[in-house]
Amino acid sequence: LSAEVAGRITSVHTRLDPGEIIKKGEVLVTIDERDYRLDYETAQARLKILRRDHELAVKELNRVRTLYQKKRVGALSSVEKAETTANTTADRISQVEQALRLAQLRIERCTLRALFDCRIAELDVEQDEYVTPGKKLLTLVDDADLEMVVSLDSRDVLNWLQFDGKTANEEGSWFGKPKPVICRIFWT
Repeated sequence: LSAEVAGRITSVHTRLDPGEIIKKGEVLVTIDERDYRLDYETAQARLKILRRDHELAVKELNRVRTLYQKKRVGALSSVEKAETTANTTADRISQVEQALRLAQLRIERCTLRALFDCRIAELDVEQDEYVTPGKKLLTLVDDADLEMVVSLDSRDVLNWLQFDGKTANEEGSWFGKPKPVICRIFWT
């Protein structure tokens, strides 16, 4: 797992050590979210003000448009200016809503949870360390799907490796698709 946001590590799981088993859903690492929380609250406050401004701008547009169309009072440029103001506030609302969603997403990314029952393979982070996006924090292993990489002599493999009946061209590779083969592994 890598950090998706920047910040100081405020807490780590009590058993966050290589080899420890962590259950799915448990919090592994928490990054300080105060900056993102402030961004979120600021965007909420701005959004409230902008929605009220937009409401007033739309009322003004309707008023100026009605005066111009029905009573021939004012000028077309006044209607266009009021429409521009309403459009501008609508655009600003859209931008602030996006900033609000982004701040919420960053707050969510401050908490890293185990996505499955896992074993800690590597730990690259400590309490109070400052991390940046992309910094590797830890490596998790799913022991339900173990994989072993071993070197094999190709002459030995020829004795037990089997392919399905399809030709290589049908599979888009040099060889056909290998069949699952039961084997025993011995090591010394």
